[in-house]
Amino acid sequence: MILRESHIASDDGNILVKVCEHSLTPEDKDLSLPSRSEIELVRILSGVGICRSDNSEADAIPGDLFVFPGHAAHSFRAKEPEFRFLQIRFDPRFIWDGAEGSY
Repeated sequence: MILRESHIASDDGNILVKVCEHSLTPEDKDLSLPSRSEIELVRILSGVGICRSDNSEADAIPGDLFVFPGHAAHSFRAKEPEFRFLQIRFDPRFIWDGAEGSY
């Protein structure tokens, strides 16, 4: 479930940065975050879960930071009630071009 969502867009309306706070419970299905061209950071806020990516998995605990390059399929599953994480996706142009004039 998405608790909050926000974004920064360029003057022409293209979304450059999108931030979502998610909450999952063990009863929820895996939250599959589809492969996209954007770079993605995921910071675990509370609870314990599992991150799956490229046929491997890792525990996800508060404070962990996962970094996914563009086009990397991945998913998260809660192991405890109230597994929360922050997902930040950004267009690579935001880094390379400095998003000149985007604000």
